[in-house]
Amino acid sequence: MCYKGDLQDPKWLDIERSSFSTLCTIHPDLSELSRTLSPRKSALDRSDYYVIDFEVIMLFGLTELKALISWKFNGVEMR
Repeated sequence: MCYKGDLQDPKWLDIERSSFSTLCTIHPDLSELSRTLSPRKSALDRSDYYVIDFEVIMLFGLTELKALISWKFNGVEMR
């Protein structure tokens, strides 16, 4: 989110909502991460499901933004 209003310290989106806008949208390629997944079984109906735990890392340069995803595989951080 990006704030373009006059408040010195904006905290909530419901105050001056029109001053907030989307700065960027991240579309991660999860193909590498998907290879590390193992199916789990639902307790309700025994159907398979998957859990993906990852973090979004944003790098702020002088003129650009860069986003990466990070996850742990066998205790090692992958990007």
